[in-house]
Amino acid sequence: MGTRRQFLVGTATATAALLVQRRSAAAERKAIQPPPAWFLARLPRLMEISGTPGLTSIVIQQGTIVWHHHEGVLKAGDAAGVGPETMWPAASLGKPVFAAAALTLASEGVFDLDRPLRDYVPDHAASDDRTKKVTAAPASCACRA
Repeated sequence: MGTRRQFLVGTATATAALLVQRRSAAAERKAIQPPPAWFLARLPRLMEISGTPGLTSIVIQQGTIVWHHHEGVLKAGDAAGVGPETMWPAASLGKPVFAAAALTLASEGVFDLDRPLRDYVPDHAASDDRTKKVTAAPASCACRA
């Protein structure tokens, strides 16, 4: 019987494989553009409202950083601003990135939110029959069309 970690690794691997297949289609899409100047001018106020002391944003195209912006401080009360060398604390960002990838693939018809996840990675799923009911989205998910 596989562990939950093995199942998640297998699912992530399958998703990554689907993303690689979609790479040529992604190259044809319009590249991400840096935010407009009006947004950057309002950013400090948005950060104040949200209680965000600092942030770094970058745009990467074909493996190269083509734009970056640093705003604020690492921690509230710090005097030094953030910059390209700022060491940010680690965050659990894999989940939203994985979710965004899964929803992108679902919108393109490559990934079915209602299909059991074990169908995508049968060798990594636990042998428990209950795993046949585990899908990417619950019945009440608002992400369905």
